[in-house]
Amino acid sequence: MKTRGVVAAALGLLCATSTVSASNYVGLSAFGVDTDELRATEEGVGFRLNYGWGSHDHLKWEFQFSQTALETGAGAGTDFYQSIVGIDAAWRFLDASRWQPYLLLGIGAVYDDVSPDTQDDTNAFANAGLGLLTPPLTKNNTRLRFDVRYVHSEFTDGIQDLHYGLGVEIPLWQERVVERVVEKVVYQEVEVPVVQPAPQPTDSDFDGVVDSKDHCPSSLRGARVDANGCVIQQQVIVLNGIQFASDSARLLAGSNQQLAAVAQAMQSQPSMHVEIAGHTDSTGSYAHNQVLSERRANAVRNQLINRGVEARRLTARGYGESNPVTGNNTAEGRAQNRRVEFRVLGQ
Repeated sequence: MKTRGVVAAALGLLCATSTVSASNYVGLSAFGVDTDELRATEEGVGFRLNYGWGSHDHLKWEFQFSQTALETGAGAGTDFYQSIVGIDAAWRFLDASRWQPYLLLGIGAVYDDVSPDTQDDTNAFANAGLGLLTPPLTKNNTRLRFDVRYVHSEFTDGIQDLHYGLGVEIPLWQERVVERVVEKVVYQEVEVPVVQPAPQPTDSDFDGVVDSKDHCPSSLRGARVDANGCVIQQQVIVLNGIQFASDSARLLAGSNQQLAAVAQAMQSQPSMHVEIAGHTDSTGSYAHNQVLSERRANAVRNQLINRGVEARRLTARGYGESNPVTGNNTAEGRAQNRRVEFRVLGQ
């Protein structure tokens, strides 16, 4: 018949590529058939037997054999029957330990036993589908499988059916654990001299430039620097450690560490000029906050001059409540807005 070559090719591929391994499996499914209107049948049911193999994690080959009964509704032995043999390539997504969707595509031959018998025929068919495998349900990795297949055959110049299947897949030839007796091996201890690791280059001011290449070795923490470790112009650094008495320009003792760091940074980069900018929150009047911010900026400037920074390199300016960094409706927001900034103007 015209499909003998198709069947022979499918069986030949099965024999040539099948290997006994832990990835071989058998499947048995029941399926319903949504039949083509050209068949003049009402519905159909069948079963399908699969034999699968393949060492690839995702690509599997499946030999399939199925039998189908198609109800004509006419009675008196007029139901139609189908026998299918074919081979499918199935691509399985994700990992086999999880829910695993798959796509399949295959060819084969189908024998249609119909009434009258003079129209019985064997034809080539092709099917394509998608399905879903459950995670393993038993110790031997048995799984349930669901699939929907579109089946096209050349019977009566072209028939298209849909198969809806539910079944089980059982692995074959599980890998065995082999116990081996290993001779006891005695190892001789050899003293190995300890190799001291090479000392890591230091970066005292934590600016990303090691001390041996740092031309400005006392940059302020958090400042952006160039390849020589010197502070880049046109940037703003918030001096978080500067503290004042409430509603006053009197610096608290807790500010000494931050002021010492600022003075040291200025002395390590003698060409740097900065603006000391004072800011307040919105508590109080606008005019009061403006004056308070100017007094605080000048207080910081005077302290830096007292610590050896040249006055010509320092400018003090108050911005009052005009430049908040966040809202003033919470205590946290107001605390962030009360700040002193170190604005690098240039060389």
